[in-house]
Amino acid sequence: MTSSAYLALIFGAYIVAVAIPMLWNPMRLVSLMDDLIESPPLIFLIGVLAMTGGLSVIAFHNIWFVEVWCIDWRVFITILGWLAAIEGALLIIAPGPLLKIARKILHNSNALLIFGFIYLCLGAFLISRAFH
Repeated sequence: MTSSAYLALIFGAYIVAVAIPMLWNPMRLVSLMDDLIESPPLIFLIGVLAMTGGLSVIAFHNIWFVEVWCIDWRVFITILGWLAAIEGALLIIAPGPLLKIARKILHNSNALLIFGFIYLCLGAFLISRAFH
């Protein structure tokens, strides 16, 4: 298994694991996330973990192969690494704006279902790339 396939499997499984409660039992997820958002030490720890994971992906999988009408799927893994690193840094330095956005999404049932469906499709795509 290549490093791209391995990372696709890891990211895909994580994203599917997040998507399922968004679709299956959104009220439980909202309650859980509301409690988490109220804990600054947990937000800081999540930021450190996200930034560390994102920087690891950036350091070892910095693939930017783009042709005229085709973007290699592995570029998406690199983008996820950058997003994780940026999100982690923001959660460490200034979590307020991200938490505000999270609260808006969590308390809008339509947005939660839409994001859940998008996440499920994205996770399934990544898992399919891992075994392709």
